[in-house]
Amino acid sequence: MTKRSRFGRSGDFYTSAQVSPLFGALWARFILEEHKMNDVPLCVVELGCGDGDFAAAVIAEWLRIGATRWRDIVYVAIDVSAVARARTTKRLNELVGEEHANTMTIYVEPSVTALKERLDPRVQDGFVIGNEVLDALPCDIVRVDQEGRVWRLMVSSDRPSSLESLGYLEGPFQGKLYATVFEQVTDGPLYDYAIHYLLPVVLEQDAEVVVTEVQSNLARFLEEIVEAIAPKQIAFIDYGGWTRDVVGLDRPHGSLRAYEHHQFVDAWMDRSGEVDLTYDIDFTAVVDVMEKCGYHMDRVVRQGAFLMNISSLQDVYGAMQDTDPMISQKLKQLVLPGGFGDRFMVALATRK
Repeated sequence: MTKRSRFGRSGDFYTSAQVSPLFGALWARFILEEHKMNDVPLCVVELGCGDGDFAAAVIAEWLRIGATRWRDIVYVAIDVSAVARARTTKRLNELVGEEHANTMTIYVEPSVTALKERLDPRVQDGFVIGNEVLDALPCDIVRVDQEGRVWRLMVSSDRPSSLESLGYLEGPFQGKLYATVFEQVTDGPLYDYAIHYLLPVVLEQDAEVVVTEVQSNLARFLEEIVEAIAPKQIAFIDYGGWTRDVVGLDRPHGSLRAYEHHQFVDAWMDRSGEVDLTYDIDFTAVVDVMEKCGYHMDRVVRQGAFLMNISSLQDVYGAMQDTDPMISQKLKQLVLPGGFGDRFMVALATRK
């Protein structure tokens, strides 16, 4: 990861956590409402903490309402980037300070496996949350037509025209150094995904072909979390929707896209390590994987509906009015259609 921040005004994109601390504060109160047993330590594990904006907002709200006076709290921030971990560590330690060090423990780790190695029993049965972490997972891109033929996207240093005689199809992304081609597949996880999730949409929409992204290692990603810390609840927030929302005739090349300094980047193929790549998440598949991992889905809703139904919204909003004159506009951006309210989904699941 570059030392340049990926987030906020100086980065490549905003998440809800950069829009306003209101987002993290609302989640702080929601988590307390879900975990009301004050005699049991509360552990929150954040996947993909970035620069610590979400974590700082959550902890600041807990400190504001005095949650650490009656509750032993552990906050775990996880990020693969050493730069992000260093920034988050400094920020959270300054926020908590010595005053609350006895009742609030902060861990900043590179993975859930590293967290497990701490042998702290308080990290079990906690609350895991990932805000825009699913779209950071690797993905495959698949193509399926009405006849049920399936292709996967491959990257090649050869020109697509030189591979056509071998049965390859030209892919949607081309660069000077690298190009993409579609290779037909007839079995395996990608083929099964395409037939199960995508072919029904192709037939329903009477589309000749659809192209979309597939999170091939999502199951293993969730299994590692469950094996390491067995969380009581898991929440994911990300761009996307149900399969029919993310796949369609208006997306002939899928949803994979690149941004740099908040600007859409068209020719990114030769700059894939320099720009932010993202794609929409198929929550139909996410729900199926979470249920197979032993979790029951409590709700899968748009972010706006989720945040507006948090019972502490009025209290949190009122507390921020005195310090942020723009808080009304920021709340609207987080919850209303046309902003983050309908572009993001919230999937919340509880262990069976």
